[in-house]
Amino acid sequence: MLMKITNWEEYWKNYDLLISKIEKGNLYKIAIDLRTAKSYVNGLTDGWYDFSEAFESIINNNKNSFSNEEIEVITLLLKHLKNGTKKSLNKILKFNPQPDLSGSPFYAT
Repeated sequence: MLMKITNWEEYWKNYDLLISKIEKGNLYKIAIDLRTAKSYVNGLTDGWYDFSEAFESIINNNKNSFSNEEIEVITLLLKHLKNGTKKSLNKILKFNPQPDLSGSPFYAT
């Protein structure tokens, strides 16, 4: 079941499908933890960081509980998360370049 995630809408769709599959496997605590982790995403950098840390921790703490299909989806989600947040950060930095402070009286040379 190889798939590709090309945007955040697809990411969250697959994340939610993963939670549904985990619930069907009676792993309710993991499903609740994944939903809680998703709630950390608030559009700010710290929210993405908190989500990423929580998601990885949940996966690592329960790695023996997942089916091969779930592991495949988890791997894809983690890969997109790492690549996607890095690309988003690069876009932010391009749109908000560091200001030229050389004329500022507080700028030390």
